Amino acid sequence: MTELRNAMVHGQLLLRDGKSLDPGRIKRSFLNYYVQTREAEGSDAKARLREDFRREYNLSLFFAPKQRDLLKKKLRGEALTKTEREYFSRVVKKKLLALADPDVQRLAMKALQ
Repeated sequence: MTELRNAMVHGQLLLRDGKSLDPGRIKRSFLNYYVQTREAEGSDAKARLREDFRREYNLSLFFAPKQRDLLKKKLRGEALTKTEREYFSRVVKKKLLALADPDVQRLAMKALQ
């Protein structure tokens, strides 16, 4: 192991059993893999962020900020106060039911064509 480490640190060609191992090539391969992995993670994060912004924008068209907070709280399964439960069932739930209705969705798609 020490021999391998020294060869990698000093950039020396490592020979064993008639096979050679180029440390420079290993380093380049590792760096390419590392860079590609980072770029993929970055693009996934950007896609998630873009999706979050799109969702927030669309929710903001129908719900006030406090209503969005209440909806998120409900989705996370957090306990609602009595006032929040009443408000949710009286206002937010009705809007959600209207948005989820397939007839309303079909009507919206027809109107957008």
